[in-house]
Amino acid sequence: MRKFHAGRIAGAAALAIPLLPKCPVCALPLLAAAGIAMPHGPGVEALVVAAIAGWLVAVLSSARWRPVRLAAVAAAAAVLLGRVLDVTLLAAAGSALMCGVALWIAVRPRRCHAPSETVSPL
Repeated sequence: MRKFHAGRIAGAAALAIPLLPKCPVCALPLLAAAGIAMPHGPGVEALVVAAIAGWLVAVLSSARWRPVRLAAVAAAAAVLLGRVLDVTLLAAAGSALMCGVALWIAVRPRRCHAPSETVSPL
């Protein structure tokens, strides 16, 4: 039987979050299809911030390699700054970096992310 690892769950969550919509243009139709009519404004922005925060927590709890953690923080900051400053290219670049970080976590080499006490010499 395989051991339960919270890092695997966090990695799967980190991989799923970039696929969720982070902009009102994408989120509003999905919410409307679910029967929730939400006009653009603070509610939508709160959903975006919550999605980014959830993704960042999942990545920072599962990634132990500093470059991956720094890339995750940079991606989250780029998406947020892109939305605040209304720079679509910056937000899109941050979202692409989020996806790249999540893919890295999904296929990561264990030597980069496993805690040092669990790394075997083989």
